[in-house]
Amino acid sequence: MDNIDLEAAARRGIPVLVATGANAVSVAEHAIALLLAVVKRVVPLDAGLRAGRWEKPGFQGRELAGATLGLVGMGAIAQATARFAKALGLELVGFDPYAPDEAFREIDATRCETLAELLPRAEILSLHCP
Repeated sequence: MDNIDLEAAARRGIPVLVATGANAVSVAEHAIALLLAVVKRVVPLDAGLRAGRWEKPGFQGRELAGATLGLVGMGAIAQATARFAKALGLELVGFDPYAPDEAFREIDATRCETLAELLPRAEILSLHCP
């Protein structure tokens, strides 16, 4: 909606609808894929392997299980991301001043009252707000 000229669409009889949450699972899957790529250093390790280097001796991996994911925003995408993150064993903390408490309870996330409270608690940060 942010990039659509609503007046021009209306003049042409083109309906513009908000489909909140329609692509939440797809976007959440992509967020988790990017999270794994960054934490597991997939891109640089792949580049090294393609260049003929086996960098395993110098690579120190990191397990996600037990880490804390901070969610900023608690809409449909964040909630879907949280469900995938829980399956990977991450703990969840979240901040969204507009979301009801139920949104946090449904995904078993600790609600932070301020962003300043969330940031030091999160080892990984996932932004889900405009």
